[in-house]
Amino acid sequence: VYRTGGGRVAYASGNYGLVLTNLVDDGAAPRTLVIDGYGMVRPSGTYNTYSGGTIVTNDGTLNLQNDGGLGKVPAVPDDDNIYFNRGVFRPGGNFTISGNRGLTVGPDGMVMHQWGGYTTTLLGSLHGSGAITNTDSGSVVLGGTSNTYEGKLTLNTGTINVGNGSNFSWNTNAMVNGVDGTFAVYYNGNLDWSA
Repeated sequence: VYRTGGGRVAYASGNYGLVLTNLVDDGAAPRTLVIDGYGMVRPSGTYNTYSGGTIVTNDGTLNLQNDGGLGKVPAVPDDDNIYFNRGVFRPGGNFTISGNRGLTVGPDGMVMHQWGGYTTTLLGSLHGSGAITNTDSGSVVLGGTSNTYEGKLTLNTGTINVGNGSNFSWNTNAMVNGVDGTFAVYYNGNLDWSA
């Protein structure tokens, strides 16, 4: 396990926080990156090959600029490859996260803080029941094909897109609310909606 956290870099700042590269497994034993505690961590580059997934908890912040920062892409879909529980996701660029990297939100929820002017596309499916609060002006595309998320999505600003052209998946038990922001459907097909 790589356990990080701490520091004084707030996620709303323009800084990257602690930048980590060359995170690898321990021989045949997978390692997990755990961001545990207040502060921002940016796993960076294409040299991270750890394969145990990424956990963000206890007010830690994951600052991400490319999919390679998350280590080796799972060979098959992994629902918990990225796990947030009282953590912050701070993507800072235009990039796509592999369809084999599922994102699960634990019971204590997460903050989605996409940098303004950028779009991050998550092709893996969204799971869990914790609340998601969107707090910055960028766009996030939830393009997974097997979303089972059943929590509450609160849009305070920015845009959350569900669907990715030919793919659309949304659990009818999930709630969407907020005082601002945009909830968009990106699907090249017909959908039936009910209240």
